[in-house]
Amino acid sequence: MAHNENGLLTVQPQQVVRRLGNPTRTGTMNVHHRTPQKLFSHPPTPSDVIQGQLGDCYLVSALNSILSCPAGPEAVEKCFLDRSSGVLSGDVVMRLYDTSNTPQYFAITKSVVTGLGAQHTIWVKLFEKGYAAMFLGGSYGALETASGASHGKGSDIYRAVLGPNAELFDCTKNDDTFIQLMGRRERERVKHEVFAGEEDLVSKWWSWYPARSGVWSETIRNASVYRLEDFERFLAKVGDMPEGVREQIIYWLNTKSPLPGRRGTGLYTDGQRAIYMNVRSALLQKKPVSAGTNQSVAPAHKIIGEGLAGEGKAMSGLVGSHAYSILDVKQDEEGLLWLELENPWKNWGVKYERGVYADGPKKGRPFLKPRADPAAGQFWLELCDFSKHFKSVWAGGSSLAM
Repeated sequence: MAHNENGLLTVQPQQVVRRLGNPTRTGTMNVHHRTPQKLFSHPPTPSDVIQGQLGDCYLVSALNSILSCPAGPEAVEKCFLDRSSGVLSGDVVMRLYDTSNTPQYFAITKSVVTGLGAQHTIWVKLFEKGYAAMFLGGSYGALETASGASHGKGSDIYRAVLGPNAELFDCTKNDDTFIQLMGRRERERVKHEVFAGEEDLVSKWWSWYPARSGVWSETIRNASVYRLEDFERFLAKVGDMPEGVREQIIYWLNTKSPLPGRRGTGLYTDGQRAIYMNVRSALLQKKPVSAGTNQSVAPAHKIIGEGLAGEGKAMSGLVGSHAYSILDVKQDEEGLLWLELENPWKNWGVKYERGVYADGPKKGRPFLKPRADPAAGQFWLELCDFSKHFKSVWAGGSSLAM
């Protein structure tokens, strides 16, 4: 792997290099201090990349996932050329790709704002600075609201570094036919997909359910993903359904699997498995992968702290409106599917508690419960928890195999 302490970017004599000013942030002193520190005293590694007080987790986690690929360090160095010669003057030239995949060459001073941005490593701070200067109107604050989303998009960073457009995978929350069934919408679709075209059965459901829809609403209150267990609880609350309706819906649920089982059962929907396989495929191709969580990952009473940029830290070990690198996937001996994540803070992750309920209505049933592990920057997350709490997955458009 090639390495140079000044970076590996080649700038031809005829290449036009724009000079860009220092970004600013409202409410901050914005005093940029020049530094003689070497840009790359060693080949860049994931340990270089630690998020600071800027809410740009999408950027930091994307860089981290790039560096986790075999050719990632070289790809990062090819974005930089340090022309400062180790003195307190001079510039760093950067090359990043714009939204039309055209390389943009620009020069920034080798200086950073103390206490702002990524921790410790000069090249990461300069990447944040260059990205804000080139694409975000010279605003550090815009790093926190990039792409019109509270946590930005890792796909923007993959394109900026690697060139080709990145891939986006949405984490589908709930089966659409089940939503139509419980919402009494698209009657013909529900009749054919759930009730096998039986007019009598869909008519019975259409007449019986409205008076009990409030029970379903209460059952799934605050739930972002509907589980098979939720529907079973609904059935227990409402009692008997009209003849034939209950049997047909249960048959549909068992044969088409539109609802996942509870965490740890290994009962996954086609949509969940598609998320897993998309991530697995990208990782096998040595593409960088990252993902962003929902705005909320827990009820308010289970948020037990804040991150450096104000993110909510949940008792389960996840963080809302936050982005993570995805490093690996696996299937365990019980058939459960897992994704290995890394928090760009390099701490605050998930550990699972296993056991069996000793009493109560769940007595004898095994459980798998997520708990916060403040020291775990890297951790494994079960697929049901991933699909419940994550909104989007981004995969780089280029392989970074050696």
